[in-house]
Amino acid sequence: MTTTKTFASLLAITLTSAAAGGCLLRDQFHTWYLQPDGAVSWQVIEKDVRSDAESGRDRADEESTYINAVRQDDHPIARGFSLMAASSVRTELLRTAPPFTVVTEARFPSLGVLGEGLLAAAQQPGTSTLDRLPGGLTWTFTIRVAEPGDHADDFVATSHSHGDDPASELLNQLENLHVVLVRGSFTAARGFELSSDKRVATLKSDNDSIGETIAPGTFMMRLSWTDGE
Repeated sequence: MTTTKTFASLLAITLTSAAAGGCLLRDQFHTWYLQPDGAVSWQVIEKDVRSDAESGRDRADEESTYINAVRQDDHPIARGFSLMAASSVRTELLRTAPPFTVVTEARFPSLGVLGEGLLAAAQQPGTSTLDRLPGGLTWTFTIRVAEPGDHADDFVATSHSHGDDPASELLNQLENLHVVLVRGSFTAARGFELSSDKRVATLKSDNDSIGETIAPGTFMMRLSWTDGE
């Protein structure tokens, strides 16, 4: 029997969040703004970022370190985007005093390229393709997860050694992901729930399947949309 997994859990299976030590607390919101031609902007809102250290001095030190990194575009989200080879990364500080609110946005030439970056960051084998078909475009994403006794256990061990990779800040929070189509409408989806107007695709909840199992340990998800013309 195949174990049900979500997109986020598959990507994050070999990663430990860089913030897992309990230094900074925040709420994160992830949105992919998808253009009809497949180009995409990934926006991350970090809201109410604050330290949970016991002493006021330690809280001030941790929050100062974070906000100074934000001002230099060198905070974990921005560095994670850079590791994924985003074509551009921009950070905006909306609240300058703790608890902070920070918006970071990265641009990718296509959803296919973004998916390749996700696989590379997660150190998981798979594919990410963007195809133009009659009536629109289709993004197909596959990911293979090591099963017990699988030779892929070797790369899992390697991935754990990179648990402090800034990309983990992105991958471990994708449960909140929404894909918003700027123009046009989604026509089909696997692993996502579509809004009533077919403009927003939301990752399925933990109780739903990522999509379909196409081979042992290999899962596929897909989005199709019109080009809006």
